[in-house]
Amino acid sequence: MLGALTAGVVSVSVIWTSSISLRSAVRDEELAHGREEVAEMRAYFSATEQVPSSFESIAVALQENHPATRFSWRVWKNNGEHWGDFGELSQLERVDPLRNEAGLEEELGGGFSWFTSELSDELVMGLLFNNSEAALVVDQFWLNTSTFASVALILSALGGLMIGRQAGHHLSKVAANVRSIDALDSTQDLVVPNLPVEISAVVEALRDMLGNIRGERDRVMVMTAGLAHELRSPIQNMLGSTEVALLRDRDGDRYREVLTDQIDELRSLARVVDNLVVLCTRKATVESHECFDVAREARIRIERERRRGARDSIEVELLESGDLEIEGDREALMLALGNLVENAVYWSLPGDKVVVNLDGRGNTVELTVDDSGPGVPHSEREKIFEAFFQGAAKSREHRIGYGLGLALTRDAVLAHGGEVKVEDSPLGGARFRLSLPRVPVSEFA
Repeated sequence: MLGALTAGVVSVSVIWTSSISLRSAVRDEELAHGREEVAEMRAYFSATEQVPSSFESIAVALQENHPATRFSWRVWKNNGEHWGDFGELSQLERVDPLRNEAGLEEELGGGFSWFTSELSDELVMGLLFNNSEAALVVDQFWLNTSTFASVALILSALGGLMIGRQAGHHLSKVAANVRSIDALDSTQDLVVPNLPVEISAVVEALRDMLGNIRGERDRVMVMTAGLAHELRSPIQNMLGSTEVALLRDRDGDRYREVLTDQIDELRSLARVVDNLVVLCTRKATVESHECFDVAREARIRIERERRRGARDSIEVELLESGDLEIEGDREALMLALGNLVENAVYWSLPGDKVVVNLDGRGNTVELTVDDSGPGVPHSEREKIFEAFFQGAAKSREHRIGYGLGLALTRDAVLAHGGEVKVEDSPLGGARFRLSLPRVPVSEFA
């Protein structure tokens, strides 16, 4: 509606401006025409005998040359005495007899214009010509265009009102459909038939947004379930060992063993919490730079996994070769390695072996972790780096997915400009290979 009114105002403004321009053009043409006729009369009259009959002959000739315009002439002597009237005499009633001074150019209305000029040393002439047809054209133009603009404005207003009501009706249907959808029910979809293309695009955007919301909901549900399992396992282990220890009196060595086991479980809980904190605040950057020996740090960081593996008769072996000095974020890289070793121990069975191999050559330090578990299917080797991805393989009771560790491992490696791969292990399970530049790539540093 507002657009129609705006268009109407603009149209009226254009028509009004055009009419004024046309009137001005017609007026300029009249002035030029009048000056031309006066100049011709003066030139012809000066070359003839300066008597009324000569003037009348010239006036008749000029009238014949311009049949569309009616000329009327009036001539005075310099003292104001009337000398003669010629041409269309009835038109001269519009002229004031006293307006006889030379140099006048006046528009009298109705298409009539009045010009006066010296005819000779003794005479002054006046020319009145009727150009009412041109004035009628201008008036007709204004009338026609004004009528057209009014009709167009009314039709535009009605059309805008109808289109607005139709669009409002369609949008109301969309709104009602949106309100009826349960975002948690994946079987419901946003479908509103017979919509204009423009509104259909809005519905498609809403449908995409609904899909994104459901996708995020599913991801959060998986992460919540996975996180609950990650936290529940060490807590249940601590509760079980504590309850068993309290069933009867034990000697100090047995209580010390229980407390040592619980320390390992508490460290496992701490790692889950660390992983969660990093996941919530992670950025693809290296937070700090320092030079450190990967082997020395690895001996300390995987000791807990060694003890945990020993309880289940799983051996964790550490192999070192080459120059293992590296520059980067010590905590991020060691957390990544610890996550891989913990994951390998978890998926192993009693009697299995986990091998951690650290190899430094040239400008690259390579860390590999091999296990004897079920391995990773080729179809899942990219997806397992998503937090709590649930794969087809399960070997440890009701384990949900791969936890947070692999997702954070990939982030840490990529942040250092390295790469992580999953391969088949010579031990029969999975091999995780981390290739790290000795100095982080400048793009990531």
